[in-house]
Amino acid sequence: MHDFELDQALAKLPRSIAPKRDLWPRLSAQHVDRRGLRTAWAMAAALVLAVGLIRSGLLVPLAPAGQLVVNQALSDLRSAETELRVAIRSRPANATLNQLLANVVRQRVKLKLQAHNYS
Repeated sequence: MHDFELDQALAKLPRSIAPKRDLWPRLSAQHVDRRGLRTAWAMAAALVLAVGLIRSGLLVPLAPAGQLVVNQALSDLRSAETELRVAIRSRPANATLNQLLANVVRQRVKLKLQAHNYS
């Protein structure tokens, strides 16, 4: 097929094709799920950073400001845990979500123990 023939064949094709069913609700739900998952990942990453700073001695939660950092990290972990539990309810077999939840819970417990040891 030459360029001219290809151009003619393309010109005969319809400009748009309507889907057989409305795809927007499913796409919208997937977008919300991904946004929640990104938020959970970001919170988990912030927590890992905070715990790493505490362990390395760069952040010592002895002063009131340090306690505020720990309290904020614990709050972020609780929020991440809640979001992950909601996501897992809709996809209980998702190994990534379950592993992330286990990591968040583990980090929350470690942070509580470290905060208790420093106080």
